[in-house]
Amino acid sequence: MADVDTAPTVRRFEVRTTSDSHFSWIRTRLSVERTMMSWQRTATALIGFGFAIVQYLYHLEQAPGAREAYLPRSPQYLGLLIGCGILALVISLWQYGWTVCYCGADRSHPSPA
Repeated sequence: MADVDTAPTVRRFEVRTTSDSHFSWIRTRLSVERTMMSWQRTATALIGFGFAIVQYLYHLEQAPGAREAYLPRSPQYLGLLIGCGILALVISLWQYGWTVCYCGADRSHPSPA
């Protein structure tokens, strides 16, 4: 029967830097970068779409011979897409910063042994 004291002493959560753990860190970091870029694309689309809708409806109201709008404040309400886009930008930066700190910026590229 094996003696417990003769077993190699390895701490339970010890991380040994090998090539596979190195590439795991790189994959994790790149995944975080992709997620942030997705947030950025979504936020940019919301902001651009918000500006486009507001400008289109504003110019539509100014057209000669146009009837009075059924909902005259609708461009302002649809302009809230701009605020949603800015909120998405803030959330993306917060999530990115939190995740990088959680993963440990200094440990993100361990050298393989």
